Amino acid sequence: MSKLKKATKTIFWIFAIIGILFFLMVVYFAIFPDEYFQFKFSSTEDGSPINGEVYLNGFYLGETRDGKLKANVLNLTTGELMLTGFQEGKPFELYWDFKGEVIQYGEHEFIASSQDFIDATFDASELDLSKIEKEILDLVNLERQKYPKSGIRSLRWNDKISEIAREHSRDMLDKEYFSHRTLEDVETLESVDFTQRLKNENIFYVVSNENLILLPVYPDTNIAKESVEGWLESPGHRSTLLDLDNLYSDAGVGISCEKNLCYVTMDFISLRYLIETDLNSNSCWAVPIYDESFYYDLPININLKLDSTSSMDVYVTKQSQFDRCISNKNIDATKKYRSVKKIDENIEIEKGDVVLFSTKSSSSLNLSIDYLTN
Repeated sequence: MSKLKKATKTIFWIFAIIGILFFLMVVYFAIFPDEYFQFKFSSTEDGSPINGEVYLNGFYLGETRDGKLKANVLNLTTGELMLTGFQEGKPFELYWDFKGEVIQYGEHEFIASSQDFIDATFDASELDLSKIEKEILDLVNLERQKYPKSGIRSLRWNDKISEIAREHSRDMLDKEYFSHRTLEDVETLESVDFTQRLKNENIFYVVSNENLILLPVYPDTNIAKESVEGWLESPGHRSTLLDLDNLYSDAGVGISCEKNLCYVTMDFISLRYLIETDLNSNSCWAVPIYDESFYYDLPININLKLDSTSSMDVYVTKQSQFDRCISNKNIDATKKYRSVKKIDENIEIEKGDVVLFSTKSSSSLNLSIDYLTN
């Protein structure tokens, strides 16, 4: 009987304790019901409500109705408050600092100005990026003109190079990286740099280089100015941009943007060979125009331009014909220009070709060779 009494007593106390706890919970929730904090979102222009989804430190609190939202205070803490929605069909994200001490007041109004909406709905991809690309080249050429004694020439705009630059900017934006080299291809596990991108597009060039910049962009951002100024502040980029050795003849700019972020790529290449020189009478002179050691193997189209003070014979031939010129023998050539002072012609050349000059009298000449990419 003593064991039965003890068991009964134990059960009694268990239920008694449960009953007491239940009673205390009822009393607690009667005295301290769930507390809520009311958010109110409105515009400074007319006080109209702003509707959308509300997040605090990335935690979803709910969606506003008539610009208002009630949230359990247990879910609130100091941090970043975001309201996201649509304004005139455009998505927006508005941000405020949420301070925990306002919870004690039970509600708080968060106000957005018209400028806040302009910034929040701004999308840089809707800008006239083609115009900005040209503006960047114009600003670069203005910088180059500040050094007239160095003889730096203005860079020419090149559509083909711009397409390559634009594609690289787009690739960096889409795949979220920032580098001269692309990310490894999933299948080939290869990544390519600018020179390889040129080769892949069968672009002949003598030398090349590339500048990149990643910009946060807002409605008042001057993308062209900030890009060029950013490069000028970096010694390596500045050297390429100013090009005091006069290496580059052409350039292309490509921009790709999304919301408040823009990737800018500027590619530089040499597609022009300029020579000013004097030649003696009865002399031969050969200028290599397609080096045998170069990576490229395909025929190339060039514009050959000559302006000379005296008539001369000009040949597009091989270096091996130089000795025949010295010996006054017939020269085998793919192109022959007899007794000319001027040439301006587009021709096709092959690997190992040179321009060979044979003079009768002394002469001053200007030679221009443009490697055509289009």
